[in-house]
Amino acid sequence: RAQTTTTSEARRLATRDVAALSILGQVVAVTVAATFVDAPQTLMVAVVVSRVFLYAFDVAYVELQQQLVAEADRNAVQGCEAALTGAAELGLAGVALTYATDFEVVADVSATAVVAAGLTF
Repeated sequence: RAQTTTTSEARRLATRDVAALSILGQVVAVTVAATFVDAPQTLMVAVVVSRVFLYAFDVAYVELQQQLVAEADRNAVQGCEAALTGAAELGLAGVALTYATDFEVVADVSATAVVAAGLTF
């Protein structure tokens, strides 16, 4: 007996795949940026490319959040996400201020955070 998927299930799976490929693209771009931190042009191109993947992931993630989270719970989930994002940004800002003269450390910490996010997703 063949299994059938509904249109909404297929859409959810496609959106998840786009999100996964986008985070993979960002991981690759940020890793390239961290590797070539001493070459300013390569670094900037890699950062710009990573932003394209970040935007694609963000759009796919918001779409998944709207599909998977019950409407009554969306505010709580969004609030928790905003708090966690703010804490991560504060932590990275602390690293950037602490290692302001050693950009390689900041780039490595940033790349590690992106890889960890990709593995978590």
